[in-house]
Amino acid sequence: MNKETKNCQNCKKDFTIENEDFSFYEKIKVPPPTFCPECRLQRKLAYRNERRLYRRTCDLCKKTSITIYPEDVKFPVYCTTCWWSDNWDALQYAQDYDFNRGFFDQYKEFSDKVPHLGMPSPSNNHNSEYTSWVDECKNCYLVFGSSRCEDTSYGELLYGCRNSADCTNCNDLELSYQCVNSKTCYRCIWCVNAVNCNECYFCFDCRGCGNCFLSFNQRNKNYLILNKQYTKAEWEVKMKEILGSHSKMWEALAEFKKLLKGKALHKFANVIQTTNSSGNNLIETKNAYHCFDSSKLEDCRYISYGDEIKDCMDSYAIVEKSELCYENFSTRITARSHFMIGSWESNTDMMYSQYIAGGSNLFGCMGLRKKSYHILNKQYDKESFKRTVEQIIAAMKEKGEYGEFFPVSISPFGYNETLAFDYYPMTKEQAVGKGYGWRDDIGGTFGKETLKAFELPDHIREVKDTIASEIIACMKCDKNFRIVPQEINFYRTTNIPLPRHCPDCRYYERLSFRNSRKLFLRVCGCQSGLGSYQNTVKHLHGDQPCQNKFETSYAPERPEIVYCEQCYNAEVA
Repeated sequence: MNKETKNCQNCKKDFTIENEDFSFYEKIKVPPPTFCPECRLQRKLAYRNERRLYRRTCDLCKKTSITIYPEDVKFPVYCTTCWWSDNWDALQYAQDYDFNRGFFDQYKEFSDKVPHLGMPSPSNNHNSEYTSWVDECKNCYLVFGSSRCEDTSYGELLYGCRNSADCTNCNDLELSYQCVNSKTCYRCIWCVNAVNCNECYFCFDCRGCGNCFLSFNQRNKNYLILNKQYTKAEWEVKMKEILGSHSKMWEALAEFKKLLKGKALHKFANVIQTTNSSGNNLIETKNAYHCFDSSKLEDCRYISYGDEIKDCMDSYAIVEKSELCYENFSTRITARSHFMIGSWESNTDMMYSQYIAGGSNLFGCMGLRKKSYHILNKQYDKESFKRTVEQIIAAMKEKGEYGEFFPVSISPFGYNETLAFDYYPMTKEQAVGKGYGWRDDIGGTFGKETLKAFELPDHIREVKDTIASEIIACMKCDKNFRIVPQEINFYRTTNIPLPRHCPDCRYYERLSFRNSRKLFLRVCGCQSGLGSYQNTVKHLHGDQPCQNKFETSYAPERPEIVYCEQCYNAEVA
């Protein structure tokens, strides 16, 4: 089938369904989507609350626990220990399918009875109570959507990070702080798109560098300040004046932001060992279209935050040897499964189910472990299961339900609690008008502070242990926050001043260094045959402006200098 232009039922804009898209839909036997790729991602993210945590009572053991659900939700909420225990049975909530009603209405009624996992994660985390959607993490605090991290705080989209804090979308960091889109770095502070760097501060797009400060587009260099070479002794004297002081590092951050928008060259996409792919922040990826923040993808389309998957489409946070998955959200080791939310261990041939561990051949189920041939948690034999599922799908097609992810109207979260709000911000009126929920009180304490942010010591060496008993008012939003002893030790070890902003404001500051998960058509920013700052480098297009066009996540109105791959390689690589 040839590609087709359709009008999105949500945003009312036209979008294209490519030939490769149709081939995938035919392979998994689902109809083409009615939402555009961006609205499909937004709809999935409206089901993912990561950062809004609530203290509530476990409905099984009656102990107080930290969860992503407040007290006023309709369904029971179990703490991690209880949910993964054998002290309850999800089969007791089984119900028959009613062909006189729509599937989503029945599923909403069913899911409001089944106990939800208070902090959605597998049971393999240790001493990481204040985390959600994490896997194999140890001694982590306020870390979200991450895997195999240890002694790490305040971060998201992290993999294999140790003794680090306040980082986003990073792999294999150690003793690093406020890094974004970086990999394999040690003692790096405020680095963006850095790879294999050591003791670099406020650096952008540096690889194999050590002891650099306010530098950009460098390769295998040492002791640089503003891309200028210094001796080791000169560099150390300069750093001694700056590191540890909040006022000095705040000035450096302001200068860093200016460099990013003014002098630094931005490659059209931040990709490493990637071929025949489009998107941004891709590592070791092949034949991936419109994919973001992912690694080891092959033959995938419209994937965000994926890892080690093949032949999958339209999914978020799908990892570890997953194949032929569609419209999945937060799943691992999953095959031939569609429209799933939260599944762990090995899962195959499932649809429209949540929080499944080790299941197969499930439809519309929730909370099951190592079960097969169930519909709405009710057991069927193999033949009756297949026959009934075919009948359900036929009925869903008649109502226009089949082939679509869960509607936002049955998400248990307010739009402003979810990742959808972070990446696609809307006002309450806009969100409610589009059918999303909204929560007016999403937590946070105000007015209980014992210290204002400006009263904190400027230098980390002036900080006393008693700071852990203080309540601080955020410099930006006035929300109260604490600095826990684990943080103080980290700041002293890395010579970083105490933060003046609460964790949420620090998170949104990091988000400002990340591009949207959207692609735009642009022309290369190289304006002549000579490069922008290395003006001895000749370009292939001679003395004329480069005419190369490309898809990029840098919107056309943004101020950064964005180069095509050829011009970028001529000056930087």
